[in-house]
Amino acid sequence: MSNKFSPSVNILRDKGQLFDYIPTPNAERVIQNLNENIVRGFKSFYLVGSFGTGKSSFLLALENQVENGKKIFKTPITFNGSTKYRSFNIVGDYRSFEDSLREELKINSNKDIIEELKTHYQKVNSSKKGLFIAIDEFGKFLEYASENQPEKELYLIQKLAEFANDPNKNIIFLTTLHQGFDAYHSKLDERSRNEWEKVKGRLKEITFNEPVEQLLHLAAKYLNGKSKNVSAKEFKELYRSVISSRVYPLYNSLNENIAEQLYPLEILSAGILTRSLQRYGQNERSLFTFLETTDFHKYIYKNKPYFNLADVYDYLINNFYSLLSSKHNPDYLKWTIIKSTLERVEVLFEKEAADKEKIIKAIGLLNILAPAGAKINKEFLKNYGKLSLNVLNIENEIKVLDKNKLIRFQSYSDSYVLFEGTDVDIDLALTEAENYINHNPDLVGRLKEHFNFPFLAAKASYIKKGTPRFFEFIISDQPIQQKPQGEADGIINLIFSDKVDLDNIKSISKNINEAILYGVYDNAELIKATVLEIDKANYVLEKYADDRVVNYN
Repeated sequence: MSNKFSPSVNILRDKGQLFDYIPTPNAERVIQNLNENIVRGFKSFYLVGSFGTGKSSFLLALENQVENGKKIFKTPITFNGSTKYRSFNIVGDYRSFEDSLREELKINSNKDIIEELKTHYQKVNSSKKGLFIAIDEFGKFLEYASENQPEKELYLIQKLAEFANDPNKNIIFLTTLHQGFDAYHSKLDERSRNEWEKVKGRLKEITFNEPVEQLLHLAAKYLNGKSKNVSAKEFKELYRSVISSRVYPLYNSLNENIAEQLYPLEILSAGILTRSLQRYGQNERSLFTFLETTDFHKYIYKNKPYFNLADVYDYLINNFYSLLSSKHNPDYLKWTIIKSTLERVEVLFEKEAADKEKIIKAIGLLNILAPAGAKINKEFLKNYGKLSLNVLNIENEIKVLDKNKLIRFQSYSDSYVLFEGTDVDIDLALTEAENYINHNPDLVGRLKEHFNFPFLAAKASYIKKGTPRFFEFIISDQPIQQKPQGEADGIINLIFSDKVDLDNIKSISKNINEAILYGVYDNAELIKATVLEIDKANYVLEKYADDRVVNYN
């Protein structure tokens, strides 16, 4: 918004106001979809998209262009050969659709709604304009219709759609829904549901869901990298660090140009913020609330280069505290651990807590929102702490946090995690577990417990011969020499052994008459070591089953 910011758009209230809209590829796609369908004769639509994805903003922007001539979308609007329309807006409510139409047309119950709309259209058409009927929150009318005189309400919707679809009229009837048309008829009997389906067929569905990655592009266009306060060298160093550590949660949108435009957000804080707004907020609506209500210049001082992960944590806590603190939050336990760890830092270090708290907030958010395979290791934290968090002695701070059991390094994931605290010495418990596990496990047997491979089709054979051939997987520690059984035409033999004779396997493969492919794993010893680590962890988990911290970490 250009003047006073509102966290939501109302097509009645905000009509005619100054309105800054950034069209996304999704919005451009919807315009093109409308163009193509109107040419085919469809002129009644419902846009389906989840809460906060920008449907109302899209309606208002589209009206601004077709009614006021303001150029907003790159995609040419060709509707019916005319680009000039006069809008007729209604915002849905849990009430009769007929009553709302009568109220907007200012007519009483004695007059026919469609006839009055015809009169209204003729006035609009006389000025060489089309009629743009927009009904936002249309689902509220459908909810009411499903419980109150559905036949009457649906028949009006049907007549309105048929009125708009008249090829001799220049009318567009566009509505918005948060879920599919069918979702609103669950309480109806079969006859009414059939009628519902008939009415649904009069309106064309167009999906309107902004991919979460697209929100970053919106933020980049909005921020446009103004007043950059970091050197090109430092920017590239941070960008490379984020890439190499795989901590970025929206990898498909990782782009150096976008990263530059996002300033004063850095690419990681922008990605984590976007992912968190998708999970805890309302996508586009929450993003623009953030952009419009956060004074970035307040945060960026001479010695603070970016709005970083610690700032993102503070923003989320300040704006989504109730949700994050609720047990209905699927990440409730992880947010609780961040909070309790920060409290312990404050008690232990008092005036020296500030830099440590930044590190805790960064690790905590990444533990929740970074992708699987992220490496939140010392190398990454050193770079991120120095370049974004502005923690000067980051290596020493990590060492202090680790020593005081506030964070813990997990070697298997090459990452630090927050450590809530427990009386159990986990490192000692894992070491002691070595005395109670089998150090020579049946590797093949253990792998069979965890892997159940499907049959694999031999595609080349099928294309050439026209007959399907299926191979089954068999795990063993020695090459098998058996005839495929049952429905299998061949075998893929996966061999796991640290004492395998490759020359022998090659000889068997060369001379065997059966359709068997041999695959030898040369890292069997490493796999065995991993199985032993799993056994140790399972032993400790079983021994301390009542300790929540042990089981979480």
